[in-house]
Amino acid sequence: MSVREFFDDEMHARVASSVAEAETHTAAEIVVSVHVRSAVYREAYWAAGAAAGFVVLALLLFLPQAFDVRTMPLDVAVAFGLAAFLTSQVPPLERMFALGRSMRDRVDEAARAELHLGGTTATRERTGVLVYVSALEHEVRVVLDDGLAAADKTAAVIDARHVLEEAVARLDRDAFLLGLVALGKALGPHAPRARDDVDELPNQVRRK
Repeated sequence: MSVREFFDDEMHARVASSVAEAETHTAAEIVVSVHVRSAVYREAYWAAGAAAGFVVLALLLFLPQAFDVRTMPLDVAVAFGLAAFLTSQVPPLERMFALGRSMRDRVDEAARAELHLGGTTATRERTGVLVYVSALEHEVRVVLDDGLAAADKTAAVIDARHVLEEAVARLDRDAFLLGLVALGKALGPHAPRARDDVDELPNQVRRK
């Protein structure tokens, strides 16, 4: 199962229900946004191509049978191109050859941008919470709007983040749903739910 398959129609309904449950504990507005990828990792294509080219060159030089020296550059170039193309089409290969730190940094940047561009900041008290899931990278980020800044580094919020991260890494649906509810409970002391609380943002999963 891929991360994209993890969020099928059934899961969409379960997420919406869990977000609604989470928001019974807090005035914070939780939004789950699922993205195919956070960036294009062209460096992964180059790395895969270089690795394939090196392997082919080593085989041409060290295998016992004779090869035409004149075609060796072409053989290496073809190996490079095929490997680069294959990596661009197969997400596990792209993830394998991309630098882990680069992926994490780009997911961070994309999540912060999505908080503002996706409308999660459009609440009266700036209590929006974005749960940003990036499928290619197998990463999740929880980004809090300015009205919840005091809650960002609290132990309860950190624990909820960890549950969500582990759930996406393991593709554990039940754990992900529990993480959403835990997040709502963690935010309760910082944004308590009022009796006349209005649901300002939809609970449905956003998919991009």
